[in-house]
Amino acid sequence: MKRSTITSLGLLLMLLLAACTSTGSIAPESPASTTSTISDSSFPSSSESGSGQAADVTIEVFQFTPGELTIQAGESVTWLNSDRIDHTVTSGVPDTPTGRFDMTLPEAGATAVVSFDEPGTYAYFCSIHPHMRGTITVENLS
Repeated sequence: MKRSTITSLGLLLMLLLAACTSTGSIAPESPASTTSTISDSSFPSSSESGSGQAADVTIEVFQFTPGELTIQAGESVTWLNSDRIDHTVTSGVPDTPTGRFDMTLPEAGATAVVSFDEPGTYAYFCSIHPHMRGTITVENLS
């Protein structure tokens, strides 16, 4: 290999490692109950279903989009992995997971669904890539 190629690969590896070890803070999670399910089937593409389903949160390019989501109590959130690598949706923050949900989305097209019954703020992250974080705010039904 050329020296410039090796140097470029080394720099890329250092950037990826730095991104995986970054720190930050998210508001603490309030107590509430959740239920979760994981789907082995992928969402149909628009050509398969005619309408093209969408997830509430999409995992793409090592980030949750949107990073913050507000829903009503009793509603569910669906995460869709659009990356070609494993990700998790784990409740809490990297040093303090809460154990309310921890789901692996092993490949592009994998989905996970969590129902939120109680109002509060729920932090979550990817345990494989801890810099990936998000929050779900659950409001009382109006």
